[in-house]
Amino acid sequence: SIPTLPGSSGSPVVNLQGQLVAINFAGLNGTQNFNYGIRVKYLKELMEKNIRIKMMGEIERIPENARRIFLDAIEKTKNNTGMTLNFALNYGSRREIVLAARKYAEDVKNGRINDIDENGFAEYLMTDSLPEIELLIRTSGEKRLSNFLLYQLAYSEMVFSEVYWPDFDYKEFDRCIDEFNHRKRRYGGLDES
Repeated sequence: SIPTLPGSSGSPVVNLQGQLVAINFAGLNGTQNFNYGIRVKYLKELMEKNIRIKMMGEIERIPENARRIFLDAIEKTKNNTGMTLNFALNYGSRREIVLAARKYAEDVKNGRINDIDENGFAEYLMTDSLPEIELLIRTSGEKRLSNFLLYQLAYSEMVFSEVYWPDFDYKEFDRCIDEFNHRKRRYGGLDES
């Protein structure tokens, strides 16, 4: 069965055999994400299902009450190993890249590093502890990234679904995975067939 967000009417959050799938629900803002997954009443279920909570975004810039609850959930679930539920809250990819570049420049200036490559730079991003994203599913007929994981999606496959949130169900999810499974991955290279 496909793991789902507690309290979310079955919306999928998946890690398929070590492959991270990002599902960008058009129109789902951070407040809704927060209410769906972190409210105290869902913490017990997250613990029972061995789900670890992580967050990417500028947590210091969200309201204090929400920040405290979120940090508490992150702390209480930090040793869970079944699945990682990573929220993008107060997140923008351009801002993420700027912040990463600033940290990198500071480390160069202070002599902590002297060279960088793609993998080294990725360590400065908010997704540094997560696996590469294999598939982005974008709902609601939107065909844009909307400042979401711009660096991380470089070699990811993308599937665009016409189904609106929260009507995105198992049947549509299976259709998206089937489409993904029938693609030939080239990772930026040429098709040699």
